[in-house]
Amino acid sequence: MKDKVSKSTDINEINLSEYQTTDKLKNDNYNNYINDLEIFLDDIWKRRDKNDSFYTNNDEPDTSSQRILSLLRHNKIKQNNYVGVINFQGKTFNLLPKIFKDDVSNLNDSTEDGKILENINLNILWWLTYTTKIKFPKNITSISKFEKHSFLEVMIWLFAIYTKETLTNNLYQNYVDIESETTYVKGQFMFNEYINNYLARAKWDKVYCRYDSFELDNNFNRIIKHVSILLMNFTENNETKRYLQDIIFILSEVQDVRCTVEDCNKVRINHFQNEFETILEYCKLFLSNSISVNYRNKLELFAFLIPMEKLFEDFVFGFIKKELKDNLKIKSQVSGKNLTEENGYLLKPDLKITYEGIDYLADTKYKIINYENKKLSQSDLYQMVAYAIRYECENIILFYPETDEEIESKHLKIVDEFSNKTINIFPHCLPIKFDLEVEFKDNIEKLKCKLKKQINNIFEKFGEEKQKK
Repeated sequence: MKDKVSKSTDINEINLSEYQTTDKLKNDNYNNYINDLEIFLDDIWKRRDKNDSFYTNNDEPDTSSQRILSLLRHNKIKQNNYVGVINFQGKTFNLLPKIFKDDVSNLNDSTEDGKILENINLNILWWLTYTTKIKFPKNITSISKFEKHSFLEVMIWLFAIYTKETLTNNLYQNYVDIESETTYVKGQFMFNEYINNYLARAKWDKVYCRYDSFELDNNFNRIIKHVSILLMNFTENNETKRYLQDIIFILSEVQDVRCTVEDCNKVRINHFQNEFETILEYCKLFLSNSISVNYRNKLELFAFLIPMEKLFEDFVFGFIKKELKDNLKIKSQVSGKNLTEENGYLLKPDLKITYEGIDYLADTKYKIINYENKKLSQSDLYQMVAYAIRYECENIILFYPETDEEIESKHLKIVDEFSNKTINIFPHCLPIKFDLEVEFKDNIEKLKCKLKKQINNIFEKFGEEKQKK
């Protein structure tokens, strides 16, 4: 079956779902544009593992060539498994999850283009609130009033409102190491500097000292101010601009200096100050290698890209840990075991869940189940059997994302004739997709309740099977 080609009429905005292609960029400057775009994406790809704010897909081969977009023959571009946004030379690539494939196909045929795209992006942002690898504010219901559908605009708005509210309630001050001329000894007296620069020049009334001072003008606040100025030059939303202006005003006594992601990595935040850690994570995102600014300090290029397999896995883990913490105990990234005695073929289940004293292994599979035959991938089942044998665990769960068509979950039983034990495999499709026609706040509550209920049902069914034995 051939990939459906996007046919949007807006040449400045390209909407693609995973593994979808487009020939929208076909024009006289195509080759030059693609060459520049690939250089930009190659740079992101090479450095992606150096940025703590981004996911790294360890399953991807270690190659210097980017695997975000595939450049095909006949001037076509294909999205791979990375989801997010790329702003490059006046064009925006909205890279969207494949579970919204039908919605993406309808984007350019509807008068509600902006609303559809906005709701898809809000869905992605909701998933991100449960992740453990990016410290997003955990309450984003106020986004529902944000009319600008650009993913980047929403990201900037989140940073601006969260940072402004945090700094209004509590300014960050820190001890700064200062070396300066004083009229009295303060801290450590710099003896050599005093002899060479003061005593020899008959400046006996002055001394040179090194001391710690509790200052507002510190590296953390300089980073915030720099990022706010950077984003002021990019955002087109008036409300966001007001918040950024407020941040700059609050930090008016802080030096205006250019900062980098390396400066962010040098900042150490007290673990009791979680709100400042969140702000620092945002700054790392905006100052990472995935952006570029010109000589006027204006943001020109931007990319926020996540491998969907990792996002789905981390969302499932974060949701269960937060929303079902009273019923379940969950652990991410179970310690690996080798399939063979020769330390080969590492087996590492995504999750270990304990319910009523019974351990379950779980794996997240970001796949669209074939609805024609409603069968699971044979390789997935082989992998689950290997998990069960090596970890001596009889209960295995497979989590898939639910799309528009619900599929009935069936309990699969596999008898291990060597140990005379039955392996119970329970595949389950999780409802993680918004109804794009329902208000954002209602979407959240509806999905949370449905998801919690279905996850609880999984373990209730396991309990029923146990009682039958």
